[in-house]
Amino acid sequence: MRGVLAWPCGGLLRLYGGECRILGDRSCRNVAPRPCYHNFKLRRRVAALLLGAVVASSSAQTPRTVEFQPQEGARLKAWVASELPSSAPESASVLEAPRFSFALQDAKPEDRLLVWDEISGNAHSLAVKELKSPWPLKPESFGFAAKVEVRVEYKGRPVETAQVEIDDGGREQTQLIDSSSKGIAEFWFVRLGEAKVTVRYRSEGAEADPSVHRFEVLRERKDAVPTLVCSLPNPTQVIGSEGALDANGRAGPAPAGELRVNPWGNAAAFLIALALAVAVGYGLYRWLQKNRDTVEKKLSDLGVEIPGKPEDDPAPPLDPIRPQPPPKIELADAEPTSAPSPASPPGLARLIDSSGDAFALESSKVVVGRDAGVDLMIADESSVSRRHAEIRVEGSRVFVQDLGSTNGTFVNGVRVAQDVELKPGDELLFGAAKFRFQR
Repeated sequence: MRGVLAWPCGGLLRLYGGECRILGDRSCRNVAPRPCYHNFKLRRRVAALLLGAVVASSSAQTPRTVEFQPQEGARLKAWVASELPSSAPESASVLEAPRFSFALQDAKPEDRLLVWDEISGNAHSLAVKELKSPWPLKPESFGFAAKVEVRVEYKGRPVETAQVEIDDGGREQTQLIDSSSKGIAEFWFVRLGEAKVTVRYRSEGAEADPSVHRFEVLRERKDAVPTLVCSLPNPTQVIGSEGALDANGRAGPAPAGELRVNPWGNAAAFLIALALAVAVGYGLYRWLQKNRDTVEKKLSDLGVEIPGKPEDDPAPPLDPIRPQPPPKIELADAEPTSAPSPASPPGLARLIDSSGDAFALESSKVVVGRDAGVDLMIADESSVSRRHAEIRVEGSRVFVQDLGSTNGTFVNGVRVAQDVELKPGDELLFGAAKFRFQR
């Protein structure tokens, strides 16, 4: 190696293989052609700098394709976004077994890779710059519920309008409910754990106090999309009621299939129709009186027999028949009454829903839920879990037990924490589905 380098001491270092000569500066005494430690030290510094640059460049590169290693049975979707989403993804890639690979394409290091397991309903978020391939996905890796529904209702009926806020401790999201929402607000990527839901609404023409509710969003749950039910304490417009407002505060019609009929409008229409019928009938009567001869002639021509006038001397009225007094009946001494028969056994236990339909509790165990395989299926109520509660019949006693449902089981307004014995007339709530227990 030969060359001339500027040295910090101010002189020129001429390299000849492993030797150096210092020119123009007497501070270096290596004037004789012999090995100099400056040469070795320089080589060592250059090598260290090159090695550091190679390591830094290799570590700064992010793999353009990531392979995931999920749990067995997972069904994954993935997409890249600049932040956590607040709505459903417009486009997401379905990751297929066995590789579960995802191409990052034009993703920036500051973007986030979002992964959604549709089976569990949980989701995972990770910065692109932190990705490595392969990337293991364990159940504890998923820290969000991908989608959460909040149902707002008053006395079991979905509200027309409301503003719903959810705070999961990491961020706040806000959604509006209007007549097309059917009382449900959707939120995306809600952090698992405690969530506070605040509902703002109007009651009797004025702004009501916000209704605050707290829920626990669990990692392991029966429903992939949990439904959080918020029951409002004050009256408000519900679906199908008059004066409903949309999200912009404009009055609008009730949804199709739930239009309410105005009874005063029906009464007015009936009175108008009756008045028209009376007017037409009276006009026809007057015309017949004026044209009696013409009408009789036409009827005679058609072969219709017209009755003549009544005779002038009607038959005398009959004397009224006076009723005879009833015969007097003498009764013998009455026999002693027999003792009353013993009371009949209690009737069959049954549940009666809000429409009056009854479900008999004939077996010893009855499972209530939304799943098709349960004994009492409530398919049209989203607040009911697939296997919500169990009712046991033990002789003349009946007990109800919650099966870990999302929205709980209530007896007379009290949430069921353990077995509760039912009494005739008790009111049961499975989520928002209302029943009454009778025997």
